[in-house]
Amino acid sequence: MRLASLVGVSLLSAVAACDGPRRADASADSTESPAPAADASAAVPAESSAEVDFVGVWAASPEFCGRNDTWRFTPERLATAGGVSCAIEGAARSAQGWSLQAVCTAEGPPAPAALTLATVGPPPASVMTVQGGPFATPVTLTRCTPPLSAAPE
Repeated sequence: MRLASLVGVSLLSAVAACDGPRRADASADSTESPAPAADASAAVPAESSAEVDFVGVWAASPEFCGRNDTWRFTPERLATAGGVSCAIEGAARSAQGWSLQAVCTAEGPPAPAALTLATVGPPPASVMTVQGGPFATPVTLTRCTPPLSAAPE
C-alpha cells in the first residue's frame, strides 16, 4: 500500500507541475488548449502488483514451507520468520532481480535499508537471494507458493 501511495503522490505532483501557474490575464473564452498530461504517466511503474515476482511466500528450504518458518513478501512489506519486518518504500527492477528501498525493524529501532533481491530463472522465479539491509549475509530462499499472478482463475 505504501508503494501505491508513493506512486499516487508522484502522479499528483507530476500533474500539478504540468498545469503550472495560471495567467492572470487569461480570459474565460480563451481558445488556448491545455498541454497534454502524457508525461504524468511516466511516474507510474511499468510493473503491476501481479508482475512483481518477489511477491509470495518463501523459505530457506522447501521443508520449511507450510510452517511458521517462512518469509512473506507483498509489494509493500517483507516479514521474516526471525522477526525482521520491512516497509518497502520503493522497488525497481534490475538486471539481477529487484532493488528495494525500505525501512526495516530488526532487533532495534526502524532504520533505512537498501535491499537487493536476486532472482534465478525467468519470472516467476523459484529461487531468490536477499542481500543488504539488516541481513549480514545473503539469504537464499525457495518459493513456497506460486506467485499471485499464477493463481488459477
